[in-house]
Amino acid sequence: MPLELHPLSAGLSPSSIQQVVETGALVFVIRFLAVEARLERASRRGELTIFRPVLFLRMGFGLAVPTMLYATSQVIKTGEWLAAILGFSMAVLMFLNWPGTIFVDGNAIREIRWLGLKHNRIAWKDVVYAGGDLENRVTVRSKDDHVISHTAYHVDRDEFIEALKKYCPQCSYNQHPEGPQPGPWVPLGSS
Repeated sequence: MPLELHPLSAGLSPSSIQQVVETGALVFVIRFLAVEARLERASRRGELTIFRPVLFLRMGFGLAVPTMLYATSQVIKTGEWLAAILGFSMAVLMFLNWPGTIFVDGNAIREIRWLGLKHNRIAWKDVVYAGGDLENRVTVRSKDDHVISHTAYHVDRDEFIEALKKYCPQCSYNQHPEGPQPGPWVPLGSS
């Protein structure tokens, strides 16, 4: 008689199976975003090159923030103030972490975040650092400590590095040859 194992008899409860499925789905979404970032390309308008966050991420944030605000408004009607405060806080945190769009041209690098409410501009002559960091970003830092970061979830990392090389001749992308992980900051001109 063959031995049949039922998931519940193997010590797996329905809630633990659900946790495994949810964790697997989360890992899939994160990996999908990273692959999408490698496949999408930057867009161009004349000399201007535009590096947006990937489409799936923009859609996710664009739907999640209003949905959280709507859910919070419905929870307020029930009188669950703690849940309402948590929901509103989540919506605010999502809005603040919404990735910006990076614009590169011959004069400067700019980033627009928070649906156009926050603008960050660094002229090429003001760049102090440009290169990879330990969090797999390519970051540009100005003399007055403004920072624009091209993350793993922005499109076309290679084109961004090429734009740095083209428009910022004093910049040096400090990718270390010994591995895929970028090294620590190196001031420009100090090899």
